[in-house]
Amino acid sequence: SIPARSSKDKKSVVRVSLSVLDVIDHRVREFTRTLANMRQCLDPTTPTRGTDGSLRELFELQFFLANSIIDELRAIRLIEFSTLTPRLQRAVRVACEEEDKRAEILIENGEMKIDTVLLDMLVEPLMHLLRNAVVHGIEGTDTRRLLGKPENGLIRLRLSDRQGDIEITLTDDGRGIDTNALKSRAAELGSITTEESNCMSTENAYDLI
Repeated sequence: SIPARSSKDKKSVVRVSLSVLDVIDHRVREFTRTLANMRQCLDPTTPTRGTDGSLRELFELQFFLANSIIDELRAIRLIEFSTLTPRLQRAVRVACEEEDKRAEILIENGEMKIDTVLLDMLVEPLMHLLRNAVVHGIEGTDTRRLLGKPENGLIRLRLSDRQGDIEITLTDDGRGIDTNALKSRAAELGSITTEESNCMSTENAYDLI
């Protein structure tokens, strides 16, 4: 039998096209040739020793090639967020079945790319947030009908580019969290006292989550 691997042993994997590998291979070969030319220029025993101008050009080319290789390698690690779509949809579907509710998830700007390691780290928190949206946010079908809402709840997950950083926002069209119920539950668990619950603001109550 094969022992189960823990989450700590999980290794992130990326798929790379041959065309990308060809580009990197070409850059590395150029880098190596330029390095050889620089060595020749710096070798005092070489009769055809280069001028300062040609050496400066080689340094600049070397710098360009090194940055190009780094950029290509970084690009390999990037993967579209939309690759998570099936898993996120399934999470919403399972939560709805357990809660006897109806909801769907809409992902906006899913074509944005994120580092594959970071994307793996986001899966569990997003699953938790989606379940919370279904359990605590989205109302039951009958309640939504009485409120004049579509029977299917809508969970919206949006990715935005914030000056090089990616911001992920998750919202739903449900009633929101019942802070009174939240405070009561926290008091039952001993996280806060009854007196603290009675005087706690709505914003502070959200922190209890």
